[in-house]
Amino acid sequence: GVEVTQVPVTPQYLLPEIDLNNWKVTLPIGNPTSVRPPDILDYATNATLKPFFYNDSIDGSLVFYTYPASSTPNSSYSRTELREQMVPGSDNTNWTFAQGGRMRGVLSVPEVTFDENGDEHRIIVMQIHGRLTNQQRDLIGENDNNAPPMLKIYWQKGRVRIKTKVVKNLDATYEELLHESAWGNDEGYTIPEGTLGTLVGHLDKFNPQISHFEDKDHDLELIFHGPEVYISPSKYSTTQLPTWNYFKVHLRGKIQIKRAAQDIKDSLIAMTAFLEGANPNYVLEENNPRMAAALDYIVGFHIGITSWEGKYKISQDKNKEDRSRAKQALIDGQSQVIEHIERLYANHQTKG
Repeated sequence: GVEVTQVPVTPQYLLPEIDLNNWKVTLPIGNPTSVRPPDILDYATNATLKPFFYNDSIDGSLVFYTYPASSTPNSSYSRTELREQMVPGSDNTNWTFAQGGRMRGVLSVPEVTFDENGDEHRIIVMQIHGRLTNQQRDLIGENDNNAPPMLKIYWQKGRVRIKTKVVKNLDATYEELLHESAWGNDEGYTIPEGTLGTLVGHLDKFNPQISHFEDKDHDLELIFHGPEVYISPSKYSTTQLPTWNYFKVHLRGKIQIKRAAQDIKDSLIAMTAFLEGANPNYVLEENNPRMAAALDYIVGFHIGITSWEGKYKISQDKNKEDRSRAKQALIDGQSQVIEHIERLYANHQTKG
């Protein structure tokens, strides 16, 4: 007979080091329930948090899950929400407009749920809350310090939409401005397509792809390849299968062909200046004769970027030791690229 030995497999998860010392999370349960530092630091094992706030085991990102239930004052929408705390565990110390503040985040909305009418549920990805001081609260007789959000950023039908508050009466007194009724909503602003930047380049005028790009409504997806490498199972400290690790960026946008000589010339000059950097060793002059001759053989293009997405696979689901080994394999693989370039040049020398 054949003897089969069962080897226990230890589940491996990616739990990145995310500093939550200055954050609390509000959940759609209780009145509602909030989890503050230091309890939030153990979010991965916290029984209250686990159904609503957890790491994606593949890429390590924080996932927020919610459903219609409890909400906070000044809102009718339940949510799972992170709130910054300048003093850990306290909501009473906040930055002011006079001080200024900066909010930055990297978010993904891979899926949106729908209501019974087939409409997307409302998704707020970021907001700046209003906050009353204790003196302001007492002056207008409120029970708490909450005030309406001054800025909201929505994810709406695949686009980012921004809403702010506007004062209804510019002659209102200080005390009147503290009341929610003194403020209304602006019309909002949806960030248009193509505002994520423009990719500028050129093609050989005889390139057959150009005929497909003449339609200005043509959507393109461009893939930029970063470092990549084959990872042999022999590289790991645990039993694994062969795999391929990589970094890539996907850009999507609409293309506009540029055939006018001046447009092409301007793009070449601007592109050269950008690539040469702050201390250029070369400047492409407007009257360069070689550029003038090349204009008859190239076509320019502008791609208004409508979305971009970074993709990577770096053995992030493995344990710490294997992630380190995979990183070193990727580094070592780049030296092999250099060797390959040397061989290519050695085999394709056509001039003396």
